[in-house]
Amino acid sequence: MSQFNLIANQVASSSTGVITTVTTASDTYENEPNQMLIQGNMKKGDVIFFFGALSHQLSNITSALVPTYTQAWTNLVNASQNDTYDANLTVYYHVLQKDSSAIPICIDDDYYGYLANNYNFNPTSLVFVLRGVDPSSIKAQESETANTRNVYFNSINISDSDYVLCVGTTGSNTLQPTDSFSISGGYIDIVSQLNDRYTGIDTRATAILRKPGTSGAYTEITWTHPSSGTADSSCGCVIKLSPL
Repeated sequence: MSQFNLIANQVASSSTGVITTVTTASDTYENEPNQMLIQGNMKKGDVIFFFGALSHQLSNITSALVPTYTQAWTNLVNASQNDTYDANLTVYYHVLQKDSSAIPICIDDDYYGYLANNYNFNPTSLVFVLRGVDPSSIKAQESETANTRNVYFNSINISDSDYVLCVGTTGSNTLQPTDSFSISGGYIDIVSQLNDRYTGIDTRATAILRKPGTSGAYTEITWTHPSSGTADSSCGCVIKLSPL
C-alpha cells in the first residue's frame, strides 16, 4: 500500500458563500497496484478533486491515472502534450454522499498496471477535498504546451464570489527536489509532489486554491520553471468553483 504524504486542514463546517479546504494529499506510484487513503473530517456534500499527473516518452498515452473505488467519479479533463518528454494530466471529482474520516482510492489496475509493468514512467497524484462547493458550478479549462516546463493557463469566466482550483504538471529531464514552479501569491492552499524515480522522465505536479475576487475572464498567471527546456512539455487546468 502506498503511503500518503498528508497535509490536513480539517474544518467542521463552512459558512454559506465560503469554500474551505478539508484535506489535501499527494502521492507517487511504483510498478504495482496502488491504494491510497484520504483522511480528514469529511462531510456529506464535500467534493474530492483528484489530479493524476504523468510524465513519460510514449506518444500514444492520453490518460493513465484513473481513480476507482465504490462510488462514481466525474471526469473533467484528459490533457496531454508530446515532446521529447511528455506530460499528461487527468482531473476527476466526486461529491461525497455521507460523512467519512477515511476514504480509500485505488488507481485503475488494468491500464495503469499494464503500463507500469511494460514502460518506465513517473506518475504522481494530488488530492483536494473542499467544502462549500456548488457541484453544478464546476467548470474547467485545460491547456497543453510543448517546448517548455512553464505552465500556461487558458482563461475561464468567473464572478467575484467564485474560487479557482488550478493545477499544473510538467514532463521533463532531471528535476531536482528543490525544482518547483514560481506561482503568484494570494492562493489559499497548495499541494505539490515531485516524482524523479526514472532519470529523464521526471514529474512535478502542483495544485492551488485561490479566490481571485474579480469578475469576467480570469487567466491564472503563467507558472514559470527555473530550468525550462525545449525538450519538455506541460499541462495545466483551471477549475471554476462557486460557493453554496
